[in-house]
Amino acid sequence: VTSIIRWFDNLNYPHPKLPECIAIDELRGNAGGEKFQCNIADPVKHQVIDILPSRNTENLCKHFLEYPYKERAAVKKIVMDLSTLFRSVAKTMFPEAKIVADKFHVIRVVINSLENVRKRIQKEFHATKRKWFKRSRYLLLKPEYKLTSEDKTELARMLNSSYDLEKAYVLKERFYEVFRKQTRTEAKKELGKWLLLAADLSLPEFRHCITTFSNWKTEIANIIGERVSNGFIEGSNNKIKVLKRISYGVQNFDRFRNRILYLQ
Repeated sequence: VTSIIRWFDNLNYPHPKLPECIAIDELRGNAGGEKFQCNIADPVKHQVIDILPSRNTENLCKHFLEYPYKERAAVKKIVMDLSTLFRSVAKTMFPEAKIVADKFHVIRVVINSLENVRKRIQKEFHATKRKWFKRSRYLLLKPEYKLTSEDKTELARMLNSSYDLEKAYVLKERFYEVFRKQTRTEAKKELGKWLLLAADLSLPEFRHCITTFSNWKTEIANIIGERVSNGFIEGSNNKIKVLKRISYGVQNFDRFRNRILYLQ
């Protein structure tokens, strides 16, 4: 074991060249005295580019400033979750890049709001009905076009039990229309209509959606026509979790980074 540790300590991975499209996400590494590290990946070639020691703005900017402006300007797309920290860094360090919100994280915000409505309504029911309601939650989350005729009957029973739940379901299904548009302009317009509808229906659980999506209109519309996402980087983060678990944690950051990059 000690020989392998010494071997990893002698590895030296220099800063790699930045690709045209990068994905950025945080990971909980607990290394080098920092709770969170930052994962930079190429979502097109499915490669981890680099692991940064922390996720704070100052350190991220300091790292990217090590690349000349010409190389940073060559980055055309940056994919991220709905992190204002990463967005501010991207706008500062990569002025030529288009910021694309990760579709999964965007939809999850709506799904979580729907789930919070369901949980609130469920608490008002009798224990027997509450148990059935809980087991049928997948019907609410499943896209309408995937429902069978039997599913639709069950879903109708659920929606008839609560007007608020029906409103939340309508908001969930209407939100999918944003991603069915052909152009970013149409998607942005459809998102604006959805925000007006959400404000009009006035569900407290959807206030977070309204605030978040109002601030991320352009980045959400940029999803249209793009085939990149944070899917690969999320998968690599899961592999890093396995690495941490079998190593019982890696406190030395340089060793931690070397082991991750060696696995690529």
